[in-house]
Amino acid sequence: MRWDTRLVGVRRIKEYIKELIQERWYEGGAGIEAWSCKEQMALVTMGNVLSILHHERISSNVIDSWGEILKQKYANTHGGKYTMVFSSMCWNLIADHQSGGDPNLRLFVDMRLEDTIDLDWLLFPLNTIVGKKSSGSMGDHWTILKLNIRKGEWHFFNSMIPRKKDGPDVQLNNALMLVEYVTTRLCDVFKRKRPHHPFLKNISSNVVANDCRQQAADSVDCGVIVCFHIEHTIMEKKARKGEFSHISSGNYRAKMVEWFMDPLNVELLVVCLSSQAGTKLGYPFVRRANVWCSPQSVQKQCSFVQKQY
Repeated sequence: MRWDTRLVGVRRIKEYIKELIQERWYEGGAGIEAWSCKEQMALVTMGNVLSILHHERISSNVIDSWGEILKQKYANTHGGKYTMVFSSMCWNLIADHQSGGDPNLRLFVDMRLEDTIDLDWLLFPLNTIVGKKSSGSMGDHWTILKLNIRKGEWHFFNSMIPRKKDGPDVQLNNALMLVEYVTTRLCDVFKRKRPHHPFLKNISSNVVANDCRQQAADSVDCGVIVCFHIEHTIMEKKARKGEFSHISSGNYRAKMVEWFMDPLNVELLVVCLSSQAGTKLGYPFVRRANVWCSPQSVQKQCSFVQKQY
């Protein structure tokens, strides 16, 4: 596998991560699993990993998986405990319901909303069809909608605000549709379970269109920017304004790949290596996080960890 060092993401990732990518790729190609969370049905393939590195568009399964891996990493922080990241399927189910689709499909969303009364933030990634590209295929665009439950405030972030001021804002219209649905359902939930919660006093269906870092007109970084906003919300940081440059995108894409390929399971790696659990049981592989890898790969990672610490 040849690495295009002109790409910022490729230059930023560590050498042992490149070796892991190559090993996994030769084992099974684009379709082989790189990271997964079976409980949340989140999966990232090696094809997804290379798309991230090659500055290509980010698919829905990557965004959903990034939300899960952030929840795992920041599980012991306030933001990690009190933030819920809805899957990208949430918006699709609500849109289908609003257009007269199967009413039972929305029950998936309603069930999750029942568990939000103790949280601070709800995050909703939205994917919207935005028209045809120059190639003739349909294009799409990622945005993110955030609800501050205690303040009852909706915030909308769009990295490619429509250039035509007099034209329809499709992304914002979709966000308003989701706001209407979720607000109605949450009011029912809080009236039943927490009738004195400040949400009921403060909630508004108005949406604040926040300043959001803008992507270049020819970039496909909208999905990366949504992932960036998910992390900043969980970390309780304010995202910077201005342009999301090619360098910013490359750096964040490299971070995503490193976390998907090696999601900080150092203790597990050391235990596997020291006990040689896999080989003792007669297996040629040992368990590394959520994927199988060879003992040689574990040795590389542990050697790297030892050098770092």
